[in-house]
Amino acid sequence: MKELLTGKQIAEEILENSAERIRLGHQKYSTTPCVAIVYVGDDEASRIYAYQKRKACARVGIRAVEYGLEYTASTEDVIELIYKLDADIGTHGIMVQTPLPKHIDADRVFDSILYSKDIDGVTQWNVYKLYKYGHTELGPCTAEAVVALLDHYNIPISGARVVVVGRSDTVGKPLTLMLTQRDATVTIVHTKTKKTKEITKQADILILATGDLEKFDDTYIKEGATVIDVGIGKGSSNKTVGDFNQADYTSNKKARISKVPGGVGAVTTAISVEHIVYAWEKISERKHTEK
Repeated sequence: MKELLTGKQIAEEILENSAERIRLGHQKYSTTPCVAIVYVGDDEASRIYAYQKRKACARVGIRAVEYGLEYTASTEDVIELIYKLDADIGTHGIMVQTPLPKHIDADRVFDSILYSKDIDGVTQWNVYKLYKYGHTELGPCTAEAVVALLDHYNIPISGARVVVVGRSDTVGKPLTLMLTQRDATVTIVHTKTKKTKEITKQADILILATGDLEKFDDTYIKEGATVIDVGIGKGSSNKTVGDFNQADYTSNKKARISKVPGGVGAVTTAISVEHIVYAWEKISERKHTEK
């Protein structure tokens, strides 16, 4: 039987702390934090996360404004919008929902975001800090959420054999840096990797971040492993599922696995909120000092 790991308590603590910071900051700065959520097209997983972010923002007192562009929008169209948001003193954070359509140059889009408003940690400056130090104040939210979940459940990272399935810029790569900084031995598995199961079954901690919904099951994990499921989307029965097959949640193999929904996603959303509050505080403090 598996132990299901949930992110509810972690998310609650982060959101409560963020709400209190906003209350105190509003008294000092007389402003309200505002985040711009930019998306292009209509990706299902992106929509799910956008909804969760809006809901969490409303709960703590953050104004969230969505800017939706058609799938046919060009890279220049997206960058033009972001430049306007960069210049808007009432916008304290910018979040570009991924994945972007393939015809969009994601690197150019991310680097058009003012680093101080980079809630998702995707600009060159924040990526460099992550590479150099293994940490940045505005890091990739999902990667930070995975680490927070491991820490909350006291799952040892130092010395652990970690396998990350997926090499995206927002999850797989930054997680490798963060966990290596914490003295884990990390292997990345991707679409060109051979004998994937042989590698994943060696993992003390297996992180699934592919978006291949319900592809993975007990045959990919060893007894007693911890599995962090980052994937999210609508499965064949129109239920929200992750990369791990939910039919194996109740199998006899002993393991710990994060729940979808209610696992990493909940913590990711809360950390996004925390980053917005941080950006708002920094921008507001600078303007307050300049008066």
